[in-house]
Amino acid sequence: MTAPDAVLPDRPDEGAKRALLALGFLAFLHLGGLQAAYGPSFAALQARHAVGVAEVGASVSAHFLGGFVGVLVSSLSLAAMGYRRVLLGATMLTGAGAAAVGFAPSWQGVLLGALLIGFGYGHAVVLYNLLFARAFAPAGASAVNLVNGAFGVGAVALPAAVALVTARLVAVDPARIAQATPIVFGGAALLALAVAVAIARVPWLPAPVGRPRPRAAAAT
Repeated sequence: MTAPDAVLPDRPDEGAKRALLALGFLAFLHLGGLQAAYGPSFAALQARHAVGVAEVGASVSAHFLGGFVGVLVSSLSLAAMGYRRVLLGATMLTGAGAAAVGFAPSWQGVLLGALLIGFGYGHAVVLYNLLFARAFAPAGASAVNLVNGAFGVGAVALPAAVALVTARLVAVDPARIAQATPIVFGGAALLALAVAVAIARVPWLPAPVGRPRPRAAAAT
């Protein structure tokens, strides 16, 4: 019998590549949607938290501040914890942040949620691009471009969902516009959960540069 942490191959097989592509499409759909969701949600956020235009714009600033810091420290996180743990952590942060933006009772909670989304987002974007460039080498650039296409789909789909949900709520009662925020960002949090499950189940992820894979345990 072989130990659970038995050595994995340095390159994914075809089945692992298909699993990685499925993960990439789902993850970039989620990331693209989250980044594009703030602007279309401004009216609902203003109604929910009684803030002005200048204040609601701070949610975007918080997202990009978190993203900037996440990108800066992503290489350190990768070296310390490896792909799977960092991607899981980043996805959990984006999910928790989306839940906070959607359900926080205070405006400060929304800003904290946007900061968490950005921090997880910054890690995820860097690591996914590194992952696909490495896993699909020498055709890594094509794989990176392919999965990044899902980012564009998410960036169109989630704002469209915001517009649809908002229109339907306002058609019933204009005062219900504030309910769009928990619906949309709550849905994004659920999508983050699906991404986390996909990360946990993907059969192959590379060891960080400079960290050798564990050797297989002897059969017993």
